[in-house]
Parts: sequence; structure tokens; C-alpha cells
Amino acid sequence: MTKFNMQSTPQPDFVPKQTRAYRVPEVLKVETEKQIDELLRLGFIEPSNSPMTSGVVCVVKPNKSVRWVVTFDILTFLLFQTLCL
Repeated sequence: MTKFNMQSTPQPDFVPKQTRAYRVPEVLKVETEKQIDELLRLGFIEPSNSPMTSGVVCVVKPNKSVRWVVTFDILTFLLFQTLCL
């Protein structure tokens, strides 16, 4: 996995967006926390103080393992707007 750091300077009228938090089913909370801790330990993710948020949806795969899906809809929309100016 390639590690990268994306920095940008927002426009003066930029207002940070936050998506709603999706409820993690009680039966998946322990597994979700375990995966977050592992990704933090491996350096694949890191804590952020960004005012932007993206929701995470937990999906149970056919083999019963848990996969998260991150919804970057707002970020994609904002980046597309910036690139098309």
C-alpha cells in the first residue's frame, strides 16, 4: 500500500462538510474496534483533526468477515468542483 499525504488550501468561502454517522450494529462493534486498532498500529490510518468527515458502513461478507466501506461522496464532489474550475 502506498502511503501519501494530501494537503490542500481551501477557498476563503469554504465550509467543512460532515456526513452523518452510520450506526454500527452492536454485534460488529468489537470487530470494528479491533480493525481500527490494527490499522492504526500498522500506520495505514492515523488520527485526524480535520473538520471534514466521511461515513463508514460495515458490511458482512459471504465468508462472515467484516469489511468497511467509506463513503467519500462529499469529498469527491468538492474535489471535482475544485478541479473543474
